[in-house]
Amino acid sequence: MTISCQDKTADHYFSELTYEASTRGYMLRISVEKDLISVESSTEEEPRSFQVSKEISEELNSMVSAIDLNKIDNLEPPSKASESDSAPMAYLSVTQGGKTYQSSYFDHGNPPGEIKLLISALIKLANVD
Repeated sequence: MTISCQDKTADHYFSELTYEASTRGYMLRISVEKDLISVESSTEEEPRSFQVSKEISEELNSMVSAIDLNKIDNLEPPSKASESDSAPMAYLSVTQGGKTYQSSYFDHGNPPGEIKLLISALIKLANVD
């Protein structure tokens, strides 16, 4: 899944967020760039996109700012059901200041606590399970 915020001159604003979850027979990708959120899902026939308000972009940016991006690749997943294909494997990617940070893999629906609020917000915005 990718989420982007309006371009800002300061490096502390993210430029893109991506959340992706997949397993055999299932795929979900949410992304936001500037004020546009895009959703692709194996349960929907066509990808869809829609505008997000400046307020929502600012809320997402606030959530990203609360995360230590230098450590997201080492976050410990609270469960490991995706290792046996019992849950889709998921990750979060954040591009900020020209650098992309990607989380460690975790089970869709059970992200590490440090990124749980942001992922829940993305899923809610995308109006998917």
